Amino acid sequence: MSDPRRLEREVKRLQFELSQAVRVLPHLRQMVEFSGDVLLLLDAELRVLESNGRLATMLGVPAASLYQQPLGRWLAIPQQADVLAARLHDLQSGSSCRMEVELQPPDGVLPPMELVARRLTLPSGVEDRWTVSLRDISERRRLQSSQAMLEVQSSLIDQLRSSEERYRQLVEQLGDGLALLDLGLVFQFANPATHRIFALPEGQLEGRGLGEFVAEQDRGTLEQLSGALLAAQSRQFRLQIVDGLGSNRVLDVELTPRLDPEGVHVGSSLMVRDITELSAARLELERLAFNDVLTGLGNEESSRRFLEDRLGRRIDRHLTLLWLDLDGFRRVNHTFGRATGDHLLWAVADHLRRWKQPGDWLARLGGDEFLVIRPGCDAMAAETMAAELQASISRNVFLPQGEELVLGFCGGLSVFPDHGQEADVLLRRAATALSQAHDQGQGQVVLYEMAFTDRLRAELDLEGKLRLALENGQLHLNYQPQVDGQGQLIGYEALVRWRDGDHGLVSPGQFIPIAEKTGLIHSLGRWVVEEACRQQRQWLEEGLNPRPMAVNVSPRQFPAAPPLLSRIVAEVLQRHDLPASLLELEITESCLLPISGLTQELEDLAALGLTLAIDDFGTGYSSLTYLHRLPIQKLKIDQSFVTNLEQSPSARLIVQTAIAMGKGLGLKTMVEGVETQGQASLLASLGCDGYQGYYFARPMEAHQLAALLRDGSSLPLGS
Repeated sequence: MSDPRRLEREVKRLQFELSQAVRVLPHLRQMVEFSGDVLLLLDAELRVLESNGRLATMLGVPAASLYQQPLGRWLAIPQQADVLAARLHDLQSGSSCRMEVELQPPDGVLPPMELVARRLTLPSGVEDRWTVSLRDISERRRLQSSQAMLEVQSSLIDQLRSSEERYRQLVEQLGDGLALLDLGLVFQFANPATHRIFALPEGQLEGRGLGEFVAEQDRGTLEQLSGALLAAQSRQFRLQIVDGLGSNRVLDVELTPRLDPEGVHVGSSLMVRDITELSAARLELERLAFNDVLTGLGNEESSRRFLEDRLGRRIDRHLTLLWLDLDGFRRVNHTFGRATGDHLLWAVADHLRRWKQPGDWLARLGGDEFLVIRPGCDAMAAETMAAELQASISRNVFLPQGEELVLGFCGGLSVFPDHGQEADVLLRRAATALSQAHDQGQGQVVLYEMAFTDRLRAELDLEGKLRLALENGQLHLNYQPQVDGQGQLIGYEALVRWRDGDHGLVSPGQFIPIAEKTGLIHSLGRWVVEEACRQQRQWLEEGLNPRPMAVNVSPRQFPAAPPLLSRIVAEVLQRHDLPASLLELEITESCLLPISGLTQELEDLAALGLTLAIDDFGTGYSSLTYLHRLPIQKLKIDQSFVTNLEQSPSARLIVQTAIAMGKGLGLKTMVEGVETQGQASLLASLGCDGYQGYYFARPMEAHQLAALLRDGSSLPLGS
């Protein structure tokens, strides 16, 4: 049982504390009511149990309407109610949380509020309670924004100062000139580059006018700019000036009007770039583009422009083009070297300059080709002009070694308006006429005819078909036997044949020159060697006894770009496993010029073990020196000497001399084109070693020659 006195003392203590609390409660209520913050007591459902008057005042609603209402009803963002509920329920007793919310009254907008909530510590079993305070933080936001703005402004000022410094350095280090001019185009400011361009020390451009430096020929350009600048129009132009040192300079200039805030024109900004060296380089490139470097004459492009200008102005009733190509120039290059050849070209150009008449145009079109354009010259006068030039060059142009050279040219003439009225047409037809002149021989000058174009088109058509024939295997070989004095077969010559679907059987005299002109001769020559070796290998495998097969080699195959002929022949012999003794190469006598590399190439061919023969002997350039020096084993005397052998003592003397020359040099001799018994008898009496011609046998197909190889008997004469 409890002590009565102790119980009495406890009751009195509680009564005292209660009286004290009752005395303080009004003061506490006043403190809550007059607080600047909104103070709330929320239950477990976050409903308002108690509130000071601040919330009702802020929302503009009666205080009674707040009680037992969820706080989330007054939040501007509904999702914040869920976030707040979750965070409050997660709080431990005595702990608190903070978040920013916005209240939404029935009318208007409230400033942002900071919410602070704390879970009350209550006895076990008592429903959860939270105290909540809401405080206006708009001023804090404003202060924070102001501070941020100050920081931003400070940062911007620092950046502007840094940018100003960078731009100042940029303007000073700029390679292009930058300046400010007043309305009179007087310099107010100029960066260091502008001073360098105008060749003046820094600071000495200010106060001087741009017009002081402009070259005389460009003063009109500057005057024309004044109106454009007054109209506030920018201008870009090229200007020539005389700088402070008196040197001429070429500038790219851009002038831009400067306007004040009211739009009044107060001056100009000037940007200049020194293009003096670039302009000089461009002029040099143009000179190189339109002039021949070696001779200083025009080139094909400048010739075309000259023609287009003359024809466009319609100032000439007649105008003649002479496209000429020096005869024998390649021989000079190969004999004396390229330096001598260049000197000769320069000498021809110099002579043309001294020979030409006022108004003439001269050009070098590449290699040893030149062009003369003479206004006022008709077709009749054109041929006279060409003849005069031919004679003049042959008398006045010499080699630098002092050796006299009989120099001539082939030429093609075209005349305006007879042969065309456009520059390209006239140039093309002069070139066509030159091609025809080449076909006629050295020293020929030909006036263009329409038939030339028709012939050229026919040649182009034949060239295209020849290419297809090579690709599609439409060529084949015939073989003409070669015999000794007893009619025994000692060899045969491979003769290429082509039967075209449109042209029928095409003569080698038609397509071989085309192949030589177009470079097809290399592919054609390779095919002939390949087919000849293949056929020889086939006859060997058939058990026959093939004789050496002669294959013609065109002069255009010497010298050739890699692979060299010796390399090609070696590869073909190896591929067919053919003894080199069964192959003979007939080289036209005109090949025996002192061409660089030819001697070595012939030695490489001879080293393979095949026979080298000189074809068409007596018609070309060869001499005893070359015949003695080169690895030649046979001379084949041209048939032109055989034709008149029975009637012409001179022809017999030539053949006799050729045979004697061959024997004296230890060479075999053969005569082609033997067609009669009388020719054969005379040749036998002269000691010829071999014969070829219709008297012994015509060219035949492979199976016919195979029959001869099997039979092994002599050929029937006169067959």
